[in-house]
Amino acid sequence: MKLLKFALLILCLGALLCSCAKESAGDNIQTSKLVIDSYKVQLDHYAALLESMQNELITEREEKFILKHGYESEIEALQKEISGLKQQSGNTANNESNSSSRNDRHDVYPEQIEQTSASTLYKYEVIEQKLTLGEYVGDKTSVTIPQTVNEVKLIRIGDEAFKNSSVQEVIIPDGIEEIGWFAFSGCRALHRIEVPASVISVEYGAFEYCSPALVIVCERGSYIDTYAQSWGIRVEYK
Repeated sequence: MKLLKFALLILCLGALLCSCAKESAGDNIQTSKLVIDSYKVQLDHYAALLESMQNELITEREEKFILKHGYESEIEALQKEISGLKQQSGNTANNESNSSSRNDRHDVYPEQIEQTSASTLYKYEVIEQKLTLGEYVGDKTSVTIPQTVNEVKLIRIGDEAFKNSSVQEVIIPDGIEEIGWFAFSGCRALHRIEVPASVISVEYGAFEYCSPALVIVCERGSYIDTYAQSWGIRVEYK
């Protein structure tokens, strides 16, 4: 009888242990399932985040591409406009009266411009009856632009007149009124230029790609003073 009771006790303990084991296994499976579900949620979150970042990167690249090509198109359009303006200026004759709004200006025609001692440094042209310094052809690093040529007053420094030249210092005389498109563009050695108060117009890109050390010497409050400061060019006052 005792042996039977002991056997029954052993069987009951075994059943109890088996039941506990099953419950423990069930708890572990449930816990594992919760962990896996949690990981899936996190993975979905990170996948969505990665997709969002990839879309932002694609959008940024597209914007940069559009911006770059927009600038290129704008530059190309400006170059075409310059070419058209040059052609128009070269082919247009001004038939207005010889009277001038400025007493110190004389109408000038190409036949009046002859070879001068300065011709080895500059080429001149007449645009809209204004004597214009068309091109610097010298090799000096320090130049003083003449005020007159054959007693005819120089009015304008032409488009690209000094472009990509090796000049380092330039003095523009009083009486010059206009500095043309890209006139000193690419003059990487140019570090000092004197500009008179008579200058009342500086056109697009006149000093682009010049030396970062460029200083414009001018009168305080003049047009060129305002221009230089608006473009972040250093100024020194006379």
